[in-house]
Amino acid sequence: MSDSEHPTDEFEVLNMLEELSKAQAEQSQNAEESSVHPESRSLQADKPLTDPARDLLNYDSFAMTLAKSIETMMPPEGLVMAIYGPWGAGKTTLIEFTLHHLEKLDIEKRPIVVRFNPWWFSGHENLIRVFFEQVQISLRNKLEQRLYAGLDVMRELGRMVSKTPIRTVRMSGRIMGNLPLMDDDVIAIKKQVADRLRKQKQRILVVIDDIDRLMGEEIRQLFTAIKAIADFPNMIYLLAFDRDIVVSSLTKAIGYDARDYLEKIVEVGFELPLTDHAELLRVMSEQIDALIGETPERDLFDVSLFGKVNYLGDVHEFIKTPRDVLRLINTLSVTFPAVKEVVYPPDFVAIEALRVFMPEAYEVIRRNKLLLTGTVALPAHQHFLELLVNQFPEEAELLRRMLVGLFPKFVNNYTASTERIWREQKRICSPESFDQYFRFSILNNTLSQIELNIILDSGEDKKRMGEMVVAFAQQNPPRVGALIRKLRDNVNNVPLPNLRPMIEAFLNIGDSLINLEPPVPYRRYDSNRAELVQLLLRLLRRTDPNSHANILETGLRNGEAKLVPISLIFAIGQLNGNYGYIGFVDEQDKLIHVNDMPRLHHLVLAKIDAVVGAPDFIYTRDFLDVVYMWLKIAPDAASTWLNNTLSTPKHMAYFIRQFMTTLPNGEVIISDDIEHYIPLNELLDRVKTMQAKNQFTGADVAIVRVFIDTVSKQLV
Repeated sequence: MSDSEHPTDEFEVLNMLEELSKAQAEQSQNAEESSVHPESRSLQADKPLTDPARDLLNYDSFAMTLAKSIETMMPPEGLVMAIYGPWGAGKTTLIEFTLHHLEKLDIEKRPIVVRFNPWWFSGHENLIRVFFEQVQISLRNKLEQRLYAGLDVMRELGRMVSKTPIRTVRMSGRIMGNLPLMDDDVIAIKKQVADRLRKQKQRILVVIDDIDRLMGEEIRQLFTAIKAIADFPNMIYLLAFDRDIVVSSLTKAIGYDARDYLEKIVEVGFELPLTDHAELLRVMSEQIDALIGETPERDLFDVSLFGKVNYLGDVHEFIKTPRDVLRLINTLSVTFPAVKEVVYPPDFVAIEALRVFMPEAYEVIRRNKLLLTGTVALPAHQHFLELLVNQFPEEAELLRRMLVGLFPKFVNNYTASTERIWREQKRICSPESFDQYFRFSILNNTLSQIELNIILDSGEDKKRMGEMVVAFAQQNPPRVGALIRKLRDNVNNVPLPNLRPMIEAFLNIGDSLINLEPPVPYRRYDSNRAELVQLLLRLLRRTDPNSHANILETGLRNGEAKLVPISLIFAIGQLNGNYGYIGFVDEQDKLIHVNDMPRLHHLVLAKIDAVVGAPDFIYTRDFLDVVYMWLKIAPDAASTWLNNTLSTPKHMAYFIRQFMTTLPNGEVIISDDIEHYIPLNELLDRVKTMQAKNQFTGADVAIVRVFIDTVSKQLV
């Protein structure tokens, strides 16, 4: 079709444009005059409406006018129309309403509708062929046999067009579009199809939706197919897509600005009128009001009891399109009925809005109950709020308002009596009610990227960073290991100025983290303590080698942790070939100069003395690990302490029990690891001597007897 040709009479096109423009203008006016009773309004699942009787946003007047235009026009050489609008604006609903009105026409006036959704075939190696095949199949099913005869060649036409090379045509410096280079066979088949279509008088409406969901090359293929048959008589094409997205994708695919290209294909285009924002909010408010029903709290949506936060005012900021309303209401229709007896509705609407529109923020909220709930905001809590909000720069102020409204302690400290009121009202800020708001969420033990960023961003201040890590860990102790591993895997993302504060922070809080872990077998290399040592080694390697000793000395002197520093210095000593290490020593693995080890050695001995001097240390979870490392670091002192400790029969029985394992068949074996502490034959002699003197009592008697029998057999 040349630039001078028109698909239909010029007067008819102009008249159609005028009528549709009037319909667009009437849509906004009708929104204000609508008197449909709220009870007749209902929202479907996240899919388009099909019945104009359920029109919530007054699209039907536009759809009626569009349907009337399609009914009356008879384009002798085809017509391509398009509805432009952003995702979620209601393009598909408008199409459905239009088809609804066309379906009501008398059979002789009703067009044959061919629907093609290219998104269903996205990824297909040849979208052009699929399009032609779908059109042919639809026509075969809907046309009388006598009228369809001769149209089966459309499949072959699709095959030929898909293999036809594409050229860019420019006239007078203007891009005319990618046009197929037609050979004689293609032209002959097109003429055959055109002749058949011209003989039958029924209009054919080809509806193509969701074009903007395709990849750029797929969009190019589709428009190539449309362009190839756009001039078929009695055929009207109704396309729907977001023009900005399609132009952007198509521009990347064809290598130049696609706006002119698009204009050569789409002859009549309409911008879907954006629904008035006030109308969207009215619909949303009506739906929420109907959903909440007669709960006592329904009147509290305007202003919260504390903080003076307008809940719906904040939620309104998320609503941009009809689909946004659908997403929120559909979510609430599923989640609210299950929890309506145990939550405060305004809080629940707000937190569900965050789940729908800011899911990453929602995830952080649900996993950090201790930082958010309660009546008093500690400095670490305030810092967490600021860091969380800063992760979302575009929505920072909105998120801050919502968090302060949901968790009032961030603006004022409240008393226990206030907390009692919150608990009675089932507000999310009450620790007792918080979990009820997340019944539809599954808590996992991973650390989200947002939470990781919050920790990394707090690293410059070691005290603040330590408080933040401990707070995260205390929310869900089983995820401590995941937290440490996530930090370890992201060491390269830690800003250089934050490395030293972070090392010192972990040398201060490290024991608080490992104490949250359930007891694990001694010397287990995937324990939280082992993971934390690997994190500290990685952090240390990123710092200046000349500063390693000073960083560690400061951390050991000022930090409250004991077990983590002992494990760290032990690992560093072994990397240097000390502390009982007998393997190959790579100079590149050494982190501390040999001249600096004595001062660290002295500090770690002080940590060990503090640990082993605690009451009943032998019964603690880390007893075997600490003594093992101590025997390597200071063998004489450790051996003396162990021998003295095991001179107590109760301690001896407990000690040997740690190395005894009962197999399923009842057999007892003694771990070889026991010889890391005392030679087995020497231990056996000591136990026999104590047994001969009847020093063991109670259950210890049986333990000792089994031990002696088992070891005696092993040593034979």
